[in-house]
Amino acid sequence: MYDAIRENKMPVISRMKTNVSDIIAEFTCAIKAAGILVNQPLQLDGHLHRLPVLGDRHGAKSGAYKLHLDKMPVGYIKNWKTDYEATWRPECVPPLSATDRQQASREIRARAIRDEQVREDRQKQAAIEAQSLIANSLPATSHPYLAMKGVCAHGLFLFDNSDLLLPLQTVDGTIWNCQRISFDAANQSNQKTYMRGALAKATFHPIGLLDTDEPLIIVEGYATGASIHEATQFPVVVACHSGNLLPVTLALREKFPSRLMLIAGDNDHHLPRRKIPLQNIGIVKAEEAAAASNAITIFPDFDSSSEGTDWNDYCQIHGGQTLQRLFAQKVTAAI
Repeated sequence: MYDAIRENKMPVISRMKTNVSDIIAEFTCAIKAAGILVNQPLQLDGHLHRLPVLGDRHGAKSGAYKLHLDKMPVGYIKNWKTDYEATWRPECVPPLSATDRQQASREIRARAIRDEQVREDRQKQAAIEAQSLIANSLPATSHPYLAMKGVCAHGLFLFDNSDLLLPLQTVDGTIWNCQRISFDAANQSNQKTYMRGALAKATFHPIGLLDTDEPLIIVEGYATGASIHEATQFPVVVACHSGNLLPVTLALREKFPSRLMLIAGDNDHHLPRRKIPLQNIGIVKAEEAAAASNAITIFPDFDSSSEGTDWNDYCQIHGGQTLQRLFAQKVTAAI
């Protein structure tokens, strides 16, 4: 990065009389304040990079950042776990003259237009790749991850006879992305990743037929959705993470304006009890989505000593009949 600056490939700092390290230090503090774990040197090339966040499960990277270093340095910070998103500007950079500020603003607007076009092109290319990947994969029938969760495969595919593929679509049925689930049998753990550059917002995986009059259930993870569908036979939509509950639910509400919708949220009861307390993000995001879309919420209850957080955990502890009874009661009360 410093070589690029010296070779004038990046129109930076010398014109601002500000030390690059000051900007980087300030940006790093802003990233950490957003709950993102900085566990490696930042890549300051103007492109989006992923990092884990507080509360992430092993292998997850629910945070992202990018930084442009030019006459008006600007950064971007995103935490999908909390749905925090911000455009960042350093306080250590001295004010520009009115002329320089106007020129820099024009450059930023032009760059934003270019970045948006690049983003859209990447998403379209990723969609083609996702659709091709699925077309060349076999439908999944069994997998160690499914066995561990005690659920069946609903619309899943098997990639390279190893990883599960979860197709992700928008409400019009177009597949834009895939969630890939890798399973470590030795440690009984899994890692979930997505296609680089693919559309994520408002994409989901359907379980069952959505175009019915039955209540529609929206959940975070696949195992949760499969457990609920298998116990209740209700159609389910898997949003994949809490930050996507709101855009998915709003898109579904637009498509089904009078449909009864339940958000079966996670109960991240362990987060408020951390040494540095965090919000129970599963409940917060589910209630936020429900309030915006005229949906209702339902959450699993766990003892404080339990490691369970979602409806799959609840189902494995209490059984499918108990889960079915709770949902029937909730639906009956809502009708």
